[in-house]
Amino acid sequence: LPFLATYAWVGLWTSAILLVCALTSTSNLVIRHLTRFTDEIFAGLISVIFVVEAMKSIVSLLFDASVGAPAALLSVMMAVGTCWGALSLAGLRTKRFLSKRARATLADFGPTVAIVACTAATAWLVAKYDIVLPYLSLPAKIAPSTPRPWLVDIWQTPVWARWGSAIPAVMVSILMFFDQNITTRLVNSKDNNMKKGYGYHVDLLIVALNTLVFSLLGMPWLVAATVRSVNHLRALTSLEDQGGDQPEAALEPTKTVTETRVSGFVIHLAIGASVLYARDLLTSIPQCVLMGLFLYLGLSAVKGNSFLERVSLFWTGKDRMPQLPYVTDISIKATHKFTALQIASLLALVVLKESKFGILFPVVIAALQIILVMAVRAKWFTAEEIAVLDKE
Repeated sequence: LPFLATYAWVGLWTSAILLVCALTSTSNLVIRHLTRFTDEIFAGLISVIFVVEAMKSIVSLLFDASVGAPAALLSVMMAVGTCWGALSLAGLRTKRFLSKRARATLADFGPTVAIVACTAATAWLVAKYDIVLPYLSLPAKIAPSTPRPWLVDIWQTPVWARWGSAIPAVMVSILMFFDQNITTRLVNSKDNNMKKGYGYHVDLLIVALNTLVFSLLGMPWLVAATVRSVNHLRALTSLEDQGGDQPEAALEPTKTVTETRVSGFVIHLAIGASVLYARDLLTSIPQCVLMGLFLYLGLSAVKGNSFLERVSLFWTGKDRMPQLPYVTDISIKATHKFTALQIASLLALVVLKESKFGILFPVVIAALQIILVMAVRAKWFTAEEIAVLDKE
């Protein structure tokens, strides 16, 4: 079967399914029935994927015979340096150094500062010690990656395959539906004190139309990106100093969020402009620096994910426990049990994703909430414990 033509048919079926979901308000099922339990596992999965893939790329350099020892060492140093620098600058928001405006500015542009600094350091070391490193590569022009017209010839696919493409499209639709809506749920969480209303159905309609166009062009399908969306939200969040002797704990998780679509449009306009007019600048960035950036994105998304933060409670002493509801209001044993259930669910997703049955991955994501329902019916948790651990 011709790949691009068949891919396009799967995308067309997916677009149709998502369009029906948008027009029939199917996203209400996610709003009404999914809870923090599923949201946190899915967000944790995306964070783990970012971290693991970045670490695999970094560590593999040390065992790649085609990469010399100096290049491997420098790459690891710059990757770790980029990640550490970005995390450190992003953490200034909750420190007491400098003025509040200066801290906020450095925190917002922490990854950019880290990239520029490590790219400059790499360029100096490469020139001084004559080290060869791979850099970000961009195509010479904006065109399909293979010699073909922009529009895919969908009629190359046999008639039976056109109809058969509906089967994988169901799985793709489930994955895109939950990926889009869970990410939107994370952004619209009550913890973020959002004021404006949400637009689940309109968002899904746009995803459906995008999928239609991208399928005909042979381009990747797109939905809301969990890690980037969470980091974008954090950049638009203002924190309030409440005083106290412990600076780390002297801030509310959220004061206000600047709710705007302008920043999203400007970000993507800047990306497009940089590809068109700043190619030389982009291609001067070493790949190891980008590895560090991906590692930062994965690690930064851990903060604010109650599930991943609760994992550390397994080895935290009683006198060092955070004064949070899932520690003070209920038994710590119930908290550990709830966290263990989420860990088991996350590991099951990872194993399934990497197995030959990976096509069922979207179905398991959809079934995550059922796991919690069954656990509650089995009396694993009381209503009071669920009210704290799975609070919306």
